[in-house]
Amino acid sequence: MELRDLVLGDSFGVAVTARGDLLAWGDGYDPAANIPELILSSKNIRSVQISQDRIYALTDKGDTIYSLPGSRKEMQAVQEKEQNKKWYYSIFTPYRKAPAFTTIKVPLGTFESIKQIVAGDYHLVILTSSGKVYTCITGSKPVYSTEGQLGVPILLGDGEPGSIVPEHLHEVATLRGVKIVQVAAGESHSVVRDDRGQVWSFGSNSHGQLGLDYTIDTAFIPIPRIIPLEKLYNVQGNADVFCEYIAAGGNNTLFSIRNRKRNLADLWISGSGLHGQHGTGRYLHMQGVPIRVKSLSGIQEYCETSKNYKEIPIRYISIGKRHLAAVLDNATGADSKVQRELFIWGGNDWFQLGNGKRSNLPRPDYMNQFLSTPQKRPKKQPVPQGEETQKFVNERQHLGAGKTKKGRKVEQTVVCGNYGSVVYWKC
Repeated sequence: MELRDLVLGDSFGVAVTARGDLLAWGDGYDPAANIPELILSSKNIRSVQISQDRIYALTDKGDTIYSLPGSRKEMQAVQEKEQNKKWYYSIFTPYRKAPAFTTIKVPLGTFESIKQIVAGDYHLVILTSSGKVYTCITGSKPVYSTEGQLGVPILLGDGEPGSIVPEHLHEVATLRGVKIVQVAAGESHSVVRDDRGQVWSFGSNSHGQLGLDYTIDTAFIPIPRIIPLEKLYNVQGNADVFCEYIAAGGNNTLFSIRNRKRNLADLWISGSGLHGQHGTGRYLHMQGVPIRVKSLSGIQEYCETSKNYKEIPIRYISIGKRHLAAVLDNATGADSKVQRELFIWGGNDWFQLGNGKRSNLPRPDYMNQFLSTPQKRPKKQPVPQGEETQKFVNERQHLGAGKTKKGRKVEQTVVCGNYGSVVYWKC
């Protein structure tokens, strides 16, 4: 089954079908539901996020964000409440079941649409096609404090009870005039990337996840601040460095930075490393200044066709609360059967790394093959010379890509949740 998107929450999961319908499952949704159930249809959903046990779904046109409860019980309560308001029915106004969702109104201009939505534990970050960034608190109850993840200074710290209304949008005024092209969100922090390759961060810096050293003054940063990435390469200005990709999750932030002098991309990480998230072989409680993940930086392979070395870039990274997964863009094989390499590392207390163990993994490593059962060779049968290495490579888990019978492009995609991981076919 092909899906457009999939996300794992603390106690339930949500997926978007190829037709744009929403499916939900898990104890948090309904303990009695054994299989994924349809919760929203005919809305042509493109992507979905989970925050505060609520579901936020973006339409394919990028004009509407739907917000609905994550549990069936709450959905039914909302429907009954809305239905009781409609006391008059006749043959001209037939009975219709009230919807369980609400919509978040984003001020869009002419020909402007919503490009991306990402969610933290308590907030939502919205990026429009014109480069504007909006944020809001998620959930259904007002709050009176934030950690700066909204990018609005007046909403930092304690205020009047109920002073911050949930799902009420705030434009990040500091970023006006800056063309933002990508946004990411962790537990209580936000990160954005502009078209010049600069990275801005704001929110909680309790573990150095903002890419800045932790001090009393930088514990919470409510105003977006540029991360000095050029200092990582000891150069003046950002002419020689360009951030191509960002990812965030839990208390970590990842940066894929291209060094224009070497013309290679390096992977850097900041934040918590208590469970091996840094990928350096060490366990550090916090890391403010980003450190390089050496095993996933400047990767090259020899090309037999061009008789030269070529770069293997990172296609994407998924970050959970304590573990991470990276997929390389080294597509090999025919167009109908592409294979990409998958690396995993970090916390493994819930078996989320899929290697059959429960110990943490402090360095990126290949995931063992799990989508098919490898055939075992009899012990007494001799192994031909050179075949053992080939067998080791084949036992690594690769992610495939290709086309369906109808010609639709699909690829296997990995998603790291808070306590688990999943691989699905994305269309």
